[in-house]
Formats: sequence, C-alpha cells, structure tokens
Amino acid sequence: MKTLVTVTLLISVLAVVNTLVLSLSPDRYRREFRAMLSLMSLAAIGSVLLGADFSDISSRFEDIALPDMSIKRDEAITSELDKKLQEYLFTCLAEKGIAPENIFIETTIDAERRIFITKARITLPAGYSGREGEIKSLLDGILGSGVAEIITEDG
Repeated sequence: MKTLVTVTLLISVLAVVNTLVLSLSPDRYRREFRAMLSLMSLAAIGSVLLGADFSDISSRFEDIALPDMSIKRDEAITSELDKKLQEYLFTCLAEKGIAPENIFIETTIDAERRIFITKARITLPAGYSGREGEIKSLLDGILGSGVAEIITEDG
C-alpha cells in the first residue's frame, strides 16, 4: 500500500514538473526536454517500484568538507564596495572643491549579513588644515559619525 501511495504521489509531482518544463521551454528544445523528462520519470518510478534505498548515499557525503565560499564572497563584496565608496567620496569632495590625495575605505560584513563602514581615512594635501572641521562634518553626514579620520600633509 505504501508503494502505491508513493508511486501515485511521484507520478503527480512528475506530471506537474513535466507540464511546467514543457510549457516554459522553447519549441526547438521541446523534444529533447520531453525525452529527458521521460527518462527521469521512468528512473524515479522504477526505483520506487524496485524498492531502491538511497539513504546510505547521503551519509557518504556527510564527511566531505566543503570550502567556505562565503568568506571569499564577502571579501569580493567588501572589496568592490570599498572601491565604489572611494569613487563616491572623491566625487562628493570634488563637488565641494576638496581634492584629497588618497581615500581609504574599509567595510565589513557581520554574521547577520549587515554591512558596516569600519574605517575611512582621507589624506588631504597641504593647505586644508583650516577646513578639517567642515570636511569632517561633511564626511560624517555621508558615512556616519565617528568613521572618518582626516590626515593633512600640514600635520
């Protein structure tokens, strides 16, 4: 009885998948998709009827250690974000008549997937020593307070 219920459920699911795939596939690939789905359906129904047990297959793969790709992904995201923020700050400061020599931005992604600007260091050439307060308030408005550090060549 359990096999009959399983086969009926499997046929129902395969019919829905078959209909969706064939309705969304382009006309020129319809024959190939139909053949592929037929073979998959035959294999799935045959494995249920023959009583195939695939439980040990999943246990074989439990011991395989996969590399943590999230670290590389986070590094790529923060690197790109740092570049875009540097470009944005150069543009914003240029609009106010400020030409920094260098801008360094550091962002991080925490465990809850939130992005933070942890450090911003702006190096200004000589002659901006009297405008640090104005520049600091401008940067605090853009980046948030307490993030930006301004370094001038004057000291």
